[in-house]
Amino acid sequence: MTKKICGLFGSPVHHSLSPAMHQAAYTALGLSDWEYRLFDVPPGELPAYIQKIRDDGMPGVNITVPYKVDVIPLLDKLDPLAERIGAVNTVKNVDGVLTGYNTDAPGFYESLIADAGVPEGAHYNVLILGAGGAARALIHILIEKKLVKKIYIYDAAVEKSIALVDSIGAHSVIHFRVLTEMEEVVEACQLECQILINASGVGSSHHPDQSPLGEEAFSPLHWVYDLGYNPRETLFLVMAEKAGARVCNGLGMLVRQGALAFEIFTGKKAPIEVMWRAVG
Repeated sequence: MTKKICGLFGSPVHHSLSPAMHQAAYTALGLSDWEYRLFDVPPGELPAYIQKIRDDGMPGVNITVPYKVDVIPLLDKLDPLAERIGAVNTVKNVDGVLTGYNTDAPGFYESLIADAGVPEGAHYNVLILGAGGAARALIHILIEKKLVKKIYIYDAAVEKSIALVDSIGAHSVIHFRVLTEMEEVVEACQLECQILINASGVGSSHHPDQSPLGEEAFSPLHWVYDLGYNPRETLFLVMAEKAGARVCNGLGMLVRQGALAFEIFTGKKAPIEVMWRAVG
């Protein structure tokens, strides 16, 4: 029996929960000839690995840091959402033609609504901490879903925030504000913002004793979302919950973006509850 090999390209990838999640889904649907593997891609070798998808007839792969932008010129086509965001985390192979998708953005939005409990049909002021690729994806989907009226962005590297706003803001009717000092951030939290999102990576397993905000920033009026999920309760979320805020980690985004990728690869409806149990 010839195996259909999917996987995750990135570096490092050893910590990923994706194999457990996808393999559980394959088993649940009786896809015994499918397998999900990790591929740690060394610097400079991404083109060879992308060619491997074609040469080996792999149905598709997921792409993680640091290659979500670098992979784009190596592909044949882009899904419209991936093209607008400028980042790809899912690649599908059809007869050697590789198409890039972004399931991070819709996966995040589904999690924000279903897991964090943010009601749709309203417009919120949103603070996004971090101005990297993750922030770009979140901003695009929040605007497209018409959930925001104003977006505040803070990154310790102010030039990154400015570049991000310059690249998106010119094409949007949403009002942006770049915050440059922590005092401005805290004031925005206390007076303006209803949704606070940590897309900075601060507080992850590498620095679990850190948070991008202090406890004075949080209140019971906030929905607080951390894209990180290792540890499951980051200091950011612990302080927010102590202040009475509604909190959510990024495990739901992981599962929901993975379910969307699974459907792209297999053409079958993802057994999302099975995938939840595999990583929960």
